[in-house]
Amino acid sequence: MDQSILNCIFQSSRPAHASGKPDALPFQDLAELQLVFDTLKLPSSYFQIASGSVGSAQSHTLYDSGDQPHRHEMIGHCVSQQGDWALALSHDASKRVTSVFWSVEKSIDSKALLDDFHAFENYASHPMLIPCIMFASSLRTSEERRQSIKDRLVKLEGTIAQISVKEAHAFDHDMRSYGRSEHPQSLETLLQILHSCRKDQSSRKGRYKFWRSVVDSIGESFEYVEAIMAGSPDKHLLEAHRELRRWVSVNEKKLESLMARDEDHVDRVENVSHVVCWLVTSIILRLLIRHRSFTASLGSGTYGSSPALRELRNRIAKT
Repeated sequence: MDQSILNCIFQSSRPAHASGKPDALPFQDLAELQLVFDTLKLPSSYFQIASGSVGSAQSHTLYDSGDQPHRHEMIGHCVSQQGDWALALSHDASKRVTSVFWSVEKSIDSKALLDDFHAFENYASHPMLIPCIMFASSLRTSEERRQSIKDRLVKLEGTIAQISVKEAHAFDHDMRSYGRSEHPQSLETLLQILHSCRKDQSSRKGRYKFWRSVVDSIGESFEYVEAIMAGSPDKHLLEAHRELRRWVSVNEKKLESLMARDEDHVDRVENVSHVVCWLVTSIILRLLIRHRSFTASLGSGTYGSSPALRELRNRIAKT
């Protein structure tokens, strides 16, 4: 059996993607990138998904006149706060050549990616090695981000429980202590944490479709590899295929667990939001009653018009 070849262009300092603009990175212009793609026979369909989309992945198998698979293509592109990445891959079954354009933003740990590659370099003959590495790495980053949301949510729930007890006993807090204090129990801090949780959670929910497209694309690519092995058995490729299959299966289960925990966090964030709204309303009413100007405000029609109260209402509205 002829030796397999892997041609890979790896860019570890990819500039951040500009929303709505074509992705010609890491090369100087689109013509230069097109030349590289033509030379390595990479899928030109990459240019369609890398033109401002948030994230997408797809694969495609080409067949010869005898209805046998002879070429496979895969493309993937992701724009994320944790770092953008993209890849375009082609595999020639007859020549046993895999070509890959692999680009990651500098905020992504490129050393960890290369360490993974070297750890599995014996499986370099398998066309799906690099997509599997990128999938596993992105999933680890997503798990770290979910843990960050969880930590903030736990802090939020604990602090709200403490404030709720104090508010229920009409604890004498001055309004300034909620609005300006650096103490973690200040409403300002609570609203900031709540806003960040809602924003991050909303972003994660929008990624579910992308993750599904990545899993589906890798699955279709595995089917292609199994089809070419059926016509030309390769013991080394079979071993690599089985190992990568197991690896992806484990990561797919992690993804399912991650999505389930995200749904739970969405419900918890909503519950916290309702409690914070109740707290703000309770505090505003109690402070209005405490101030001597409350009766005068009712008579003059300026109820709740003080700058401090308007500022507090604006904060909760932004969450």
